[in-house]
Amino acid sequence: MKPRLNKFALVCWRGIDYEEVAFENEVFAGLTGPSGAGKTTAALCLAYALLPDRKSLRLRPLSSVNDPSQAEVDQLAVRINREYGFAYVALDVRSRDGSRIVAGIHVASADSGAVLTGWHLMNASEDTPLQDYLRLVDGDDETFVDLHDLRAGLARQGVDLRICKSVSEYGEFLYDVGILPAPLSDLSDRALYARLIESTFRGGLSAEVSTRLKDYLLPEASRVPEALSRLQQCAAQLSRTKRTLADARRHLSLLKTVFDTGKQLVCAAIWGVQQQRDTVQERQAILRHSEASCITTIEGAGPILAELSNIEALVRDQQQQLKLERQGRMASAQLSVTLAQDLVTSTQEVARSAGEALASFDAGETLWRTLCAGREVADYDALHSAIDEDRQAQAAAAAGCRATLAQLDRDIAALQGSTFSRSGLLAEQLGGTSLVEAAALLTIEDSRAVEMSLTTLTEGVLGASPEAFLETLAALPDDPALPDSFWLRRELPQAPDLRRAGAWHVLRTPQGYVVSSDRRHATLGEKARKARCAQLEAAKASPEQQLRQALARDAELAAQARTAAENVGRIRLFLAHALRRVSLEEAHQVAMTRLADAKNAASEAVKALDALSSQFEGRAAQHLERLGEVDVQRREALRRRDDAQALLTGVQAELAELDQLQQTLLTLTDGVQQALDATYAGLMQAAQLQDWGDPTSARFGAEQTRRLGDLVTLLRQESEPIAEVVVAVSADDAVGCAALWPVLVRMLRDRLPIEVADEPDESLLDEMQRTRADLEQQLREHEDELRMEASVLPRSVLVDVRRQMSRIEDLNKLAASVVFGNVIGLQFKAAPKPDLMAALEGVSAQLSLLVTENEVPVHMLLERLFKEVYDASYDGSALMDYRTYMDVRLVVLRKGAKDWELASNLSGGEAIGGGLAATLMLARSLHHAGPVPASQFTPVFIADEVQRLGVEGHKVVVDLCRREGFQMLVTAIELEPAYPCVLYALHREYEPRERVVMRRALVHPREGHADA
Repeated sequence: MKPRLNKFALVCWRGIDYEEVAFENEVFAGLTGPSGAGKTTAALCLAYALLPDRKSLRLRPLSSVNDPSQAEVDQLAVRINREYGFAYVALDVRSRDGSRIVAGIHVASADSGAVLTGWHLMNASEDTPLQDYLRLVDGDDETFVDLHDLRAGLARQGVDLRICKSVSEYGEFLYDVGILPAPLSDLSDRALYARLIESTFRGGLSAEVSTRLKDYLLPEASRVPEALSRLQQCAAQLSRTKRTLADARRHLSLLKTVFDTGKQLVCAAIWGVQQQRDTVQERQAILRHSEASCITTIEGAGPILAELSNIEALVRDQQQQLKLERQGRMASAQLSVTLAQDLVTSTQEVARSAGEALASFDAGETLWRTLCAGREVADYDALHSAIDEDRQAQAAAAAGCRATLAQLDRDIAALQGSTFSRSGLLAEQLGGTSLVEAAALLTIEDSRAVEMSLTTLTEGVLGASPEAFLETLAALPDDPALPDSFWLRRELPQAPDLRRAGAWHVLRTPQGYVVSSDRRHATLGEKARKARCAQLEAAKASPEQQLRQALARDAELAAQARTAAENVGRIRLFLAHALRRVSLEEAHQVAMTRLADAKNAASEAVKALDALSSQFEGRAAQHLERLGEVDVQRREALRRRDDAQALLTGVQAELAELDQLQQTLLTLTDGVQQALDATYAGLMQAAQLQDWGDPTSARFGAEQTRRLGDLVTLLRQESEPIAEVVVAVSADDAVGCAALWPVLVRMLRDRLPIEVADEPDESLLDEMQRTRADLEQQLREHEDELRMEASVLPRSVLVDVRRQMSRIEDLNKLAASVVFGNVIGLQFKAAPKPDLMAALEGVSAQLSLLVTENEVPVHMLLERLFKEVYDASYDGSALMDYRTYMDVRLVVLRKGAKDWELASNLSGGEAIGGGLAATLMLARSLHHAGPVPASQFTPVFIADEVQRLGVEGHKVVVDLCRREGFQMLVTAIELEPAYPCVLYALHREYEPRERVVMRRALVHPREGHADA
């Protein structure tokens, strides 16, 4: 009987207490719903229930792959219901023998993530619901408990729950049932099956599956081939030979360096002693010459100093004579300057007086002509009288203008005088028009005539008959605001004709004459009076202008009078000398000429004084300069004498010291010769071939100290006792340094064969060089052997490549009947990489070049060679793996096509089908190695978030599931089934508590209905 997964259950997950997903005898089940509904949770649970190995299988939902915040999140642990802290996934399986099998995993939350434990039931009843195996019932109460409590509760019911101790034990159980293709006890099989689950979980033939087919198909290189082992042995032997040769070279180099350094140290020491002796002798000769020169200088200083004293006395006598001469001649010159300056002062006073007289005459002339403009006057008094007369005329004109303006102001004031009338209030109370208002438009003459006809009574009311006024008059109160006398008339009377008699106006009336003066202005005719006032105001402009002109002219005349009074002296001077201006000018010119002559004479006197002073100062400077020269020469002579005396003292002291040093160096030379004995002459000859520097300098001492330090460092690698002997020697101890040479020669002889130990010093190193040549011959032989063994490596890799290509051909036979959609063929195409194989052959031929004295693994040498020769970066371990040298591709053949194409070009349902087919082939390859027939194996595949599975894609996947005999669970937001299948619609609710609601539908699209 072919096994199958009937259902699986989810227990205690977030939002899920218990839910089942059943296949209902179908090969395809789908979970649909929006994001976050719980679809991925169900898919993850089923995948880990098939392979509960967190090290091999690490699934991440597609929605979290590109989210960096989800990278470290355990996708199982976060989905466990926190109220429980654990969860279950249970598989209800029909096994190969037809029995019911219940197995699954327990998932617990820990600090490191979700911990998976496999379990299975040994004696599951056919009739017991799956839920009853996962809960404990106590009356009406049902609870979900942790694994050990569940095991104890089921044991009380007679059900044996076995806990698997390992993933291998759990995998072997599911393999026996017929759900897994292999027991998965081997880690490589488990890793391969995990990758198959991952590839289908991500929706079919992903880019990762396409690029990592070799990892899926080909076994890892778990051991190094025999050729590689022999190659590693040859490389190790070559490394040892190189190490021995390097040691010999280092030993020879060490001894040679010790010999050379010691020889340099001794040569520098004996050369330094000899160089110091030569230097001392040269210095003694130089000092004796200096001693004689100093004595000569000291003895010759006395005559020079005496001669300089005589010269100084002579110059000082000349200075005294020059001082007396200067006093006499400078006093005479100074007197001449004083007389010339006094003459300039007196001449300046005369010139100033003449200039002032001429300037006063010119100013008086200018003022006279200005003040007399337009006047015929002969002297100052006549000018003064004329100005007074003009001022009086202007004052009279101003007075006339003021009188005219005063009269106009009076007329205006009379017209604007008291025109107050109380008839307005009276007219308001009596209901008429006041007399003043009615006569407002009358002319001034008519107003005067009307007033005289009314006997000058100008208060009244017009507009009604007197009888009508009388009726209202009775009720009129006697108010002081009302006029005490007034007219009551119907209308304004006509203006009568007036006669004029002088300043009087006369009106004849039946009763007699009414007379009015010009002084009285009419009260009536208000508008006429205002117009007259405007005329009078305009008439004021002319007299006002005349008044301003008169006042301005008066001010001008007053200024002339003041000017004349202030300059009366100049004016009288001008009038008195009006005919003598030429004589004044001549007097002024003569005074200015005499002043210029006096100034020139004074200037010449000053120049003469300055020239005489400069002459004496120059002669005095010459005396001072000569005295300075004498002083400088005296100080120089004294300095030379003193310096020669001081130098003589130092030279004599240094000569004494050098005599002692020469004796010391002679003793030191004897010591060096005794230490070196017969080798002294040869070493001295060698020392003289090189310039070792100044033996008394700090640099020479530093170099000797460095040589001693280098010698100690080298000897510590060869002979510690001799190194301690060298440590005790000081760099400035020439005898001690020379004494090291016999010690070093004895050390070198001790390290050579006895038969050559008596050779001269220069031949002691030749034997060691011959030993090194023998080792170099052995090295070449080992390199040839390594090259021969390295040529075997590419052939071994090629054999493995061909073996795996044969295996892939066998694997393709398992897919001979695989057909889905438009795909009628599917194969794995394998081929070697000839370029890379050729590169391996070329690199192997050069492998010996990289073997060093340090033993390095061959794969690291290959990695380095590929980088240096081909500029290609390969991991060394990968270069030792035959899979690196071959390509594997998955190809498909479509209906009607002649050529195979890459399966990675598939899309939609065909892409899912291609991934499933490739996965199925690999699963069958795993199963093919076991004893169970393929018909007794039903794999289960899961695909999460398959958004591109349309109607045609659904047909392809379901058709492939039926034809090839496997089961499929997919999740998507929506599915359009084209074949009978089971669909579950999921959605998540959060109120009143979080829960996932699942609704099942058995779909029969060909019959056009679904059974809920």
